[in-house]
Amino acid sequence: MKVNTLPLLLWGILMAGPVGGFPSMAISSEIGQLPVPDQPRAEELSNLGSGLLKDTTSGTSLSGVLESPTGNWIEFDGQDVAASNSGGNWDDNLRFAIDLSSRYVVLTHGKKDFSQQFIGIDLHKVLVGPDGDWGTFIFQGYLTRINNQERHPAAFESDNDWEMVYRIWNLNYTALADGEMNFKLGRFEIPYGLEHDIDTNGHLLDYLSLRNLGLKPDWGATINGILPHWQYEIGLSRGTGIEYTQRNDPYIVSGRISTPAEGILVMGLSGFHGRVANAGAVANVRAGLADPAELGAVGSIVRRTRFGLDAAWYTASQFALLGEVSVGRDYRQDVVNGLVELDWNSQDETVLLYLQGRFFNQRFTSGWDDAFATRLGVRYNPDNHWDFSAQYIQNISAFRAAPHDAAVAFQIRYRY
Repeated sequence: MKVNTLPLLLWGILMAGPVGGFPSMAISSEIGQLPVPDQPRAEELSNLGSGLLKDTTSGTSLSGVLESPTGNWIEFDGQDVAASNSGGNWDDNLRFAIDLSSRYVVLTHGKKDFSQQFIGIDLHKVLVGPDGDWGTFIFQGYLTRINNQERHPAAFESDNDWEMVYRIWNLNYTALADGEMNFKLGRFEIPYGLEHDIDTNGHLLDYLSLRNLGLKPDWGATINGILPHWQYEIGLSRGTGIEYTQRNDPYIVSGRISTPAEGILVMGLSGFHGRVANAGAVANVRAGLADPAELGAVGSIVRRTRFGLDAAWYTASQFALLGEVSVGRDYRQDVVNGLVELDWNSQDETVLLYLQGRFFNQRFTSGWDDAFATRLGVRYNPDNHWDFSAQYIQNISAFRAAPHDAAVAFQIRYRY
């Protein structure tokens, strides 16, 4: 087990403030997926725990079965401790939750079942001075356990291991331009696609970021804001996922602009470019899917570009229709990936049913290959504390005619 100490710098900035301190320092009211090998020919079953499971033969990613230990945005189920902006105590308007969850995954085709446990803290603060709100601080740290996990990221040293994983940890400075231009520093969700707006953190349900980009959150900085008819975020990040340090100079430039997330019809445009720390690049070379002479593979770095369009339509009934498509390249290999999802919510919003289809296409050295997988899931939230969910994933087709694997995942989660 290793603990990354570099993020402590962010905490120091928060507590020290600018020279002379923050005005009155009044504070008020806010395993996938780890950066996973891309393995385009080998990734729909391999990403089975949101990237914690890698299978170099299956081809299409089951990354959403286990939502990544480095998942995306935060949902706080606890109650506000206070509602006044005038207080100077740390617990003023603090939204805080202890998050405990356990997941078990049953695999087919002779693969070993495995499980994960998470013990975490979700914390959200809006920082306030005499002139009003000046920032938002979010911390989400999880002590993560994997059991019998044969395919796991390098951050885990064995099939049975503990690791401290920071899902989100950032400070967003909001004192400029009435929220139309903010500056974020720390660990944040990559601004790309449906996953940027929709909370999948701590749930089995997720979208394309892990398989399409190779990671969800990353270390870096963004400019973000909400305008009358648009919202946006543009980021520069390290390109390494869990750990900040990485050889061979990875980096990511990413961004998304969309209509307001609260709308009935939400549409977004995204872009992504950089050198991503993704061991799948090496696996593809070894499998003969990528030519090292042509692609210039260096270590575990993949040169990746994506342009994406996403949309979510929340109908007047209890149904919703969501979709996302991305085009781009991994090195010189063309890529087209996409997703379609149909949701049904009960009237009291305690039950969610969803059916999802995912397709992946890539032009390898031998020509185009494709993979397709479906997901059927249910989530039941009887109150603000308990969360029960299950998901079935079936590979309909896979890269290199790999076996049509399937998996069933179960999760119990409790927050208080």
